[in-house]
Amino acid sequence: MENEAYLFTAALSELKTGSQVKSRNDGITLRSLTASLQRETDGLEQKMKEDMQRLSSDIQLEMNARKEETGTELQTLDKKVMDLNSKFTILLSEVRTEIESTKWISTRRVMTAITVLVVSIVAYFSASSSKSRQAENPPSIDELGLQLPSGSSAEEAEMLSEGGPTSSRGWAFWTPQSIAGPKGRRVGAEDDEGTTS
Repeated sequence: MENEAYLFTAALSELKTGSQVKSRNDGITLRSLTASLQRETDGLEQKMKEDMQRLSSDIQLEMNARKEETGTELQTLDKKVMDLNSKFTILLSEVRTEIESTKWISTRRVMTAITVLVVSIVAYFSASSSKSRQAENPPSIDELGLQLPSGSSAEEAEMLSEGGPTSSRGWAFWTPQSIAGPKGRRVGAEDDEGTTS
């Protein structure tokens, strides 16, 4: 009986010792695994932080590059717009100059045509009025250098000077008596004799 109790106590003590050793070994193994996991977690966290920083730097660089490209494109676009504005301004000034030149040429032509027309009308009316005055005021017998016959009266002289009914052009001196000179010569006979002599 005592022997069995001793064996049971010894087995129990051995079981207890084995359990303690196993528990101690399991704890050490768990602590080692926990430390390894913690190291891996710290490494992953550090790597993630580095990746985030690198990614943020890459994103920032990409944004800066895109901003520079956008600024360059905007400057190029502004330059093109300014060039187009300058060309449009020059073209508009040339068109305005051409329009003003055309207006000036047209105005000058119109003024020249109006001047020629006015001068033509004035010349026409002047010639018409001059002809009318000549027709209304025929030269008198004295202006023509003619003399009335000795038997003519003052009324006949007035009729002849004003143009009587026998005058076809306002002058009534186409009669043999009216064209005779003081000595019975024809008007202009003196000139004929002077030229023949």
